[in-house]
Amino acid sequence: MASGWRKIEFYDDAWPDKQANERWQIVGCSGALLDALVHIDSVAVGIGRNDARLSRLRELVSKNVSLATIIHPQASVSRFAEITPGAVVLAGGVVSVDSRVGLGVIVNTGATVDRDCVIGDGAHLCPGTHLASNVTVGEGSFIGIGAVVREGVTIGNNVVVGAGAVVLHDVPDGATVKGVPAR
Repeated sequence: MASGWRKIEFYDDAWPDKQANERWQIVGCSGALLDALVHIDSVAVGIGRNDARLSRLRELVSKNVSLATIIHPQASVSRFAEITPGAVVLAGGVVSVDSRVGLGVIVNTGATVDRDCVIGDGAHLCPGTHLASNVTVGEGSFIGIGAVVREGVTIGNNVVVGAGAVVLHDVPDGATVKGVPAR
């Protein structure tokens, strides 16, 4: 297996009502995962909703569970970047020098994070997102597909940046911005 893992198991709270496809088997709910932790080397959380993913990760951290950090072989991560456990950098993702990617962050396919950026816990950079240098993205924020953020901009916590937006100025906590330029 390319990941180096010998065995991958899936746990979903919708189990047994929800069944995986023939490639991925769901073996139990999150309660079963907590019971199985003595036999598990590390855990990755694949919840799409930022707040739910971050909550589950923090719960696991509080129980001293080892979190897997997933970096696709076709991603480019500087050896001088900090990737926090539980983060994911997918194919074509780039994380440059002196940047920090927080707990449970998703740097999706083809997203780029230039130098000196800080991506807060639980944030999601959608495919094709581009952050210039010295950008800060707050906790739980969602940067839509193809969005661009100018250098030095601070995006607050729990912000939604629409697809294709061009963010030229700081965005306060909880705001939703879209368009070119983003408003």
